[in-house]
Amino acid sequence: PIVNEEITARIRGFTAEQPNQFINDGGSEVFKVNPDRLKRYNLVKASGATNINEFISRAGPVQQYAKDTFGKNASFDKKQLTKMYNLYSPLALQTNPNYKEN
Repeated sequence: PIVNEEITARIRGFTAEQPNQFINDGGSEVFKVNPDRLKRYNLVKASGATNINEFISRAGPVQQYAKDTFGKNASFDKKQLTKMYNLYSPLALQTNPNYKEN
């Protein structure tokens, strides 16, 4: 068969409600959390940076994440770091009210 149990499990993982969700500071938009997004969010928040220049100067753990994820020669350039900071810095992590544990 074209669709086997492994593929079905992956699809469920993409569509299933997660225990947490991201919400923007204004509270009007909600975003799904996956392990990669959560890792990047945590890296941005753990930097303690209040602006993009601070984030770039404290990007050691983010660059290590790039190496661990994409290979030993991987790194994020300034444009990618800026995009990551701008995406994750205004977000907050909250409990998903729609999540029901099986």
